Amino acid sequence: MSGGGGSDTPRREVLVLRGTLARDSLRLAVLPRADAAVRVAWLVDYLRSATGSGIVYCLTVAMAEEVATQLRSAGLDVASYTGRTEPSEREQLEADLLANRVTALIATSALGMGFDKPDLAFVVHLGAPSSPIAYYQQIGRAGRGVASADVVLAPGPEDRAIWDYFGSLAFPRPRPSARCWRPWPTRPTRPPRPRGSRPRSTCAARAWR
Repeated sequence: MSGGGGSDTPRREVLVLRGTLARDSLRLAVLPRADAAVRVAWLVDYLRSATGSGIVYCLTVAMAEEVATQLRSAGLDVASYTGRTEPSEREQLEADLLANRVTALIATSALGMGFDKPDLAFVVHLGAPSSPIAYYQQIGRAGRGVASADVVLAPGPEDRAIWDYFGSLAFPRPRPSARCWRPWPTRPTRPPRPRGSRPRSTCAARAWR
């Protein structure tokens, strides 16, 4: 890149590499929206006949742990992988999946970027991810080194409520934040507080208790 204003820094060309978003090795499917019991029953049948190993993504930690328990009760060799999983256990679970010692990891987005298994045979989503970008990033783990891999989306009626809840945690509640911001433009500057006096509680402190 050249420097501005007559700089003697030599200009460097920028190499831009673009590739198609299409992946011929992925077989995409969407199931009709159904409740949790129907989707888990379908998943039991699918995993019993699946070739290879893969990842089943869930939207919450509780869902991942519950689904893993139900699948193990059905005789399937699976394990849960979430943000609550200890780092040492995560490493072992990733190694088990890489070596095909488990049929699937029932995971949240904690199993994210950095995990690479070229022969990953399937990615199933129990619940729709938050965005097309998140979905594409997660399904892109499948079919990297094999001719074909299954990608199945199994949406549920609770998906929107889950993402609305997560979104509500990103910002403070409207009323406490309004109490904090509204007085600021008109509040006069206070003189320095005398040494040793007790500070007054602030609206910000009250809002986040």
